[in-house]
Amino acid sequence: MQCATTFARADGRSRSVISYFDYDPESRSMRERVLATGWGGISDYPIDFDARAREWVGRSRTTDAQGRPADERIIWRNLPDGRTIEHSEAYQSEGSSEWVQTFRWTLTKS
Repeated sequence: MQCATTFARADGRSRSVISYFDYDPESRSMRERVLATGWGGISDYPIDFDARAREWVGRSRTTDAQGRPADERIIWRNLPDGRTIEHSEAYQSEGSSEWVQTFRWTLTKS
């Protein structure tokens, strides 16, 4: 599955993100590959369904704002209206217990 999103930032800049999802029905997991404008890397990570929390959770290695090693957590959650998906991203610096949110947006199915 492919999803494309463009969103505007508060400072007037915009960012386009294309996500490719590959679902494995046997393991009930996905891999996501993300391409984004303004960022030169390719993010490719597994996403697993957390049945208790009723959300898809992906994790990857990254760096924090100071360039230190960190874990990134990406969460996709279906909202009760059945048409809206909430997406959030946060990182946790190595040795810290605090998650710092970096992005949060909602996608509405047409």
